[in-house]
Amino acid sequence: MKHNIIQYHDPRKKGEALWETWIGADIYEGIKKESEIEFAALYQQSPTTAEGNIFKAKHFKYYKENEDFIYLADEAIKKRDLRIYQTIDPAGTVSQTADDFACITFAIHGNNIIILDTFNEQALTTTHENIMMTLRDKWNPIYQAVEKKIFGLNIIQNAAAKGIPVKPLLADGNKIYRAEPLQVHFQNGLVWFKNGFSALEKQLLEFPNGKHDDLVDCLAYACLLLLEKNNTLTIADIYGD
Repeated sequence: MKHNIIQYHDPRKKGEALWETWIGADIYEGIKKESEIEFAALYQQSPTTAEGNIFKAKHFKYYKENEDFIYLADEAIKKRDLRIYQTIDPAGTVSQTADDFACITFAIHGNNIIILDTFNEQALTTTHENIMMTLRDKWNPIYQAVEKKIFGLNIIQNAAAKGIPVKPLLADGNKIYRAEPLQVHFQNGLVWFKNGFSALEKQLLEFPNGKHDDLVDCLAYACLLLLEKNNTLTIADIYGD
């Protein structure tokens, strides 16, 4: 049986609406201004560029460090003075398509998020608590914040029974909206990496259309925790006018 192959060339120019007389480009631009993340997810299908979709490579900032200090540009911060936290997104299954067990270790300095370590790998649910213990022993965080879904709930309950400081993170079911404060934080130069976090950088540049976004979600939670801790400040205080 033979099949005919139909080829179609889209005659539109870049940025031109599909049905201009019904929904014009000006309407799409309005939606984009209101929420760039939502626009990319709903109307851009799966765009991926070297510059990034929602999180732009040009906004990535990198710190330097030695044995005793971390340097945010010209500002030196003593490592012993860092207040360290971890956000964790436990995976429910082990498969090629499932997200990994993911953890972001970070410090908060003023309104800056300093990413100290990333962890993401496929892991059976029976190993989650051991992984958390290893990460806790390595970094000694003030607490570990865990997404409160089915498998995370088990972790939270077991940690509470053992007197381990674990904070539940309430998932609202929408990772795109959850990432919006983080997007603004990046735009204002308040998120710092060190070289070598390639998995996190890849997920950020591909978000929200990448295959995996577990590390992005952990970092989005880190930003929300910072805003929660700074709840005496307004958004203008944090990001400027």
